[in-house]
Parts: sequence; structure tokens; C-alpha cells
Amino acid sequence: MWENILFHSMRKFSSIYLTLALSMVTIPFVSDAAKPKAKPRKPATPAVTFEQVKSLFDTYRFDEAQEKLDAYVDRRGTPLGEEVNIGDGENAEDNAEVLAKQIVVGRAMLDRVEKLVVIDSLIVDADDFFKAYRLSPQSGSLQDASAVTDVISADALDGYTPVGPVYISEEQDYMMWAGKANEYGRPMVMFESDLLSDGKWSTPQRLFEQYPSLNLDETFSGIASPFLMSDGVTLYYAAGGEQSLGGLDIFISRRDGDGFLQPTNIGMPYNSPYDDYMLAIDEVTGVGWWATDRNRIPGKVTIYRFIPSELRVNYPPDMEGLIDYAKLASVNATHTSDAPIPARLKALKALDSPTDEKVSDFELALPGNVIYTSFDDFRSNEARRYMEQYMQAVDAREADMQDLRELREAYRNGDRSGESRIKEIEKRVETSYEDLTKRLNLVITTELHSR
Repeated sequence: MWENILFHSMRKFSSIYLTLALSMVTIPFVSDAAKPKAKPRKPATPAVTFEQVKSLFDTYRFDEAQEKLDAYVDRRGTPLGEEVNIGDGENAEDNAEVLAKQIVVGRAMLDRVEKLVVIDSLIVDADDFFKAYRLSPQSGSLQDASAVTDVISADALDGYTPVGPVYISEEQDYMMWAGKANEYGRPMVMFESDLLSDGKWSTPQRLFEQYPSLNLDETFSGIASPFLMSDGVTLYYAAGGEQSLGGLDIFISRRDGDGFLQPTNIGMPYNSPYDDYMLAIDEVTGVGWWATDRNRIPGKVTIYRFIPSELRVNYPPDMEGLIDYAKLASVNATHTSDAPIPARLKALKALDSPTDEKVSDFELALPGNVIYTSFDDFRSNEARRYMEQYMQAVDAREADMQDLRELREAYRNGDRSGESRIKEIEKRVETSYEDLTKRLNLVITTELHSR
């Protein structure tokens, strides 16, 4: 009996406990309106393409190009420094490392855009474009490759085929040209040769061998279009490689003994993300020329005619619209009220009509509104000699100024090896102005005493 009572009691207690436990569990009622709404999904950020990066670079937006390039490299997971194809096209040859270096070059150039007066531009056929250049005889001439192959044997050319334009000096006793290697995979290089006393040309000598980064590394794309100034020292030419913004850029170098000094990229607006080459300066007419394919006209190139400056003056790096001047968006925008454009065009026209127009060697003002423009104008042989010495001193000062600009640029880039030479040239330039004034006064007084 006690067992039955205990059994029924336990069943009753369990039933009560279960009822109480269930009453303690609260299940809230949630309406559809109170349910949290799902957050809208943000649209995925479009993947950066190589074409977008290149487009920014080609339009001189170098900071934006660097940002996009970083994003592009991150997406691909390939760090800089690895020779990996990053082009979206199957046959693309560009890689992140090369483009990154070009962006660095572009940024540096955009800080030093030369204030240049561009007279006008000519659109010509890409083939034999250099025939449109009008140079005075004193500045030498530009010829096609046959100027070399007609007088120098293939054996002497040592496996290289000459490529025009070929520079030939005023006396026609010196040639400089670019040679294309007959063996695949070797870059174009530059040669020079002199006319010997027996009427034969010397064995071509290869230039710039002392600069492997220009001639031998894998990024080097070639060297072309040499032009040697009438001083026989200053050389302009085109080359590709790590120091170039685009394919070919224009460089300047100076002869030092038997070779040439380290070349320097002359920057903007001469150079662009495309091919720029064949810069020539005619000191007789005061007109410079260079060619470019930056305007992307099939089968054509643009030739810019400009007024060279004795001293380089750059636009302020923070100037509004600087990019337009850097890429020459408007030639007319470079014109200034005091630019001697009519005089330069007149000098060019005189080359076509030498009997009708005389090109000045210089302009020397004498008392009585007398202007000498040629050495033949002097009555005094002594004054003529002083004038020749004065002109040589002017050239020497300009050479010093150019060297000083290049050394200062190298110093700003961290090369301290030329510090003592900078001080030496600065001192020489400082005293040269007074020397030139004395020389010019000597010319004038000597000529006046002979009249």
C-alpha cells in the first residue's frame, strides 16, 4: 500500500514540476514587420585593368596611374620586381616593374617642364620624315642610310646595318649613325666615322660602350637619330631603356676626349609616353626641330619647330594647366608677345632663297645705328679676330652653363661626386660675364678706331 501511495505522489510531483518549468519558458511573438531587414549588398568594385592604368599614364596622370597600378598588382598577387606579364591581352609585353619605373620618370619630368616657345608643327609621312627638316649648311645635314653603305663596306660595319637618318658634318668629313644588329636580340647602337686623308672612311667606332645600362641590359630598346651640334661636342639622340618615359626619349650628352659623358634625358615637353626623336638645332636660323608620334596618326609623325633657349627655364611645378604644356596640347599657348617667331620663319625662308635673304652670323650694334651681322662687315682684321675670340668665349660659357645644369641635376638626385666641379664651374661662370663684356668692348673700340 505504501508503495502505491509513493508512486502516485511522485507522478503528481513530476507533473506539477513539468508544468511549472514550461510556464517559465517564454517564447516571444515576432511579427514580420519587426524582423530585421537584410543589409543591401554593396556592388563589387570593378577590377582594375592594365588598359586603365596605361590610359592614366599616357595622359600624364602619373599619381593616379600609380594608385591604379598598385591595385592592379594586388589583384594579380604578383609583387614588383618579378618579370611577369601584367597585360590583359595575350600578347602584351608590359610588366608592372617597367611601368612603375616609367611612372617615377614621368613624375620627375612633370616637375621640370621647360618653358618652350614652339613655333608650329608639321604632319609628315613617317618614312623619311627627316627630309622635312630645313638646316643651314653650317649645321650639317641629315641623310638616309645609303650615305654610310655607299662608302663603308659591310665587313667594316661588323654585323650592323646602318639606319637613317645619318648625321653628316658641314665639311662632310664626319658621320654618325645608328646601326641595327643583324643578329636577332641585340639592340641598336651608335657609330661614328671620319674621312681620312686618303679619301677613305675610318673603321666605324661604337659609342657609349662605357654605359652598359644604355647598351646592354634587357630593357634597352635601341638608340637612334643622332645630331651633333656645330661645336662638335654637344650630341642629341634618341634612346629607350630605364631612363626613358616612353619608347624612345631624347637625350643629350657631351664629348669628353675620345668618348661622351653620361647622357641626360632632356625631359618635357620634348619627351612623351610615346616615341620622341631626332632633335636638331640650327644655330644659324635659331630654329630647333624634333619628331614625335605622340599624336598617334597612322603612318605619320609630328615635327615640332621651336626656338631654343640659351638657359633652361621651367614652368612652376604647381602651375595650373601644367600637363597641357607638358604634352603640348596647344602650340599657340606657348607663344609669348616677345617671341621672335617672325624672324625665325624669315631665317628659314632664307634657306630656300639664299640670294634674296642673308642669314646673320650674329648681331653687333655699333654707334650710329650700325649693325654688323657677319665677319665680312669688319674693316679691321684685328677687330674681326677679337670678335671670333668673343664668340668662342660665348660658346665656352654656354658649355659651362649646360654642364652646371647637368651636375646640379645629378646632385639633386643624390650624386655628390660632382660637388667640387660644381663649385669650380660656378666660379668660372660668375667671372665669365665680366670677361665677355670686356671682350665685346674691345671689339667695338678696335673697329671704331679703324673707321
